[in-house]
Amino acid sequence: NGNAQVVADSLFIAGKYDACYDYAGRIMAINNDPNQQIDFTLIRAKCLLQKKQYVQAARMIRDIKTNNEEQLTEKTVVLVLCYLQLNNPSYALTVFPEKLDDTLLNRRLTYHKTICYLRCDSYATAHHYAKELLTPEQGVVMDSLYSQMLLKYKKPRKASGLNAFPGLGFLYAKDYKNALNSFLLNGAVITLSIVEGKKAPLLGVYIFSQFGLRYYMGGIKKAARSAVLKNNKYAQQYLDQWQSYVRENRQVKAH
Repeated sequence: NGNAQVVADSLFIAGKYDACYDYAGRIMAINNDPNQQIDFTLIRAKCLLQKKQYVQAARMIRDIKTNNEEQLTEKTVVLVLCYLQLNNPSYALTVFPEKLDDTLLNRRLTYHKTICYLRCDSYATAHHYAKELLTPEQGVVMDSLYSQMLLKYKKPRKASGLNAFPGLGFLYAKDYKNALNSFLLNGAVITLSIVEGKKAPLLGVYIFSQFGLRYYMGGIKKAARSAVLKNNKYAQQYLDQWQSYVRENRQVKAH
């Protein structure tokens, strides 16, 4: 059993995910030990995750029940990574177990929980968990980045509402290129529909209904998207600095 685990881990580390997946399946077919069944199921799910088969990986392990904290942590991490890749961070938060006895495992879950809350725009909660993995000095730096992130935050709904006047929502989201494009495009379509409408009223109505409304409504939706992208940029800056500190702390502990 120990040798089989080593072989499977070696194949996974080597990036031979198909071979690892098949090998783990063959071991499960001849080994009925419940604990080993869970271990190799988790290995197969990790292979599917690496192959970007997120739905299949999540389905494979979501119903696993175990009291082993290492297995529970591994299951949680794989599920969280799957749901994050499927753009469902709020659902990813539902799979976290209660606090574990093992401090290192708790820290690993805290790391992934922080990312989930950031992706859900729950910045205050994310910041709370983020600081659990930092030194006091690092926490001061992250407090500053957190404050900047809140100051720069753009409300998607507000961006949509402001873009009722074409371009204004994009200006709010600091997307100046799309602000200009939205203003000019909507202005051009309205002008064209008026000019042509004077010559042929039905043509003017057709141009406005087919193009004017489409560009206008599309701009309202796109303004919200611009705000989200801008928020993601600020959150990513926060995340990059935090992950840098986490890696630095791990290296210090390793030595």
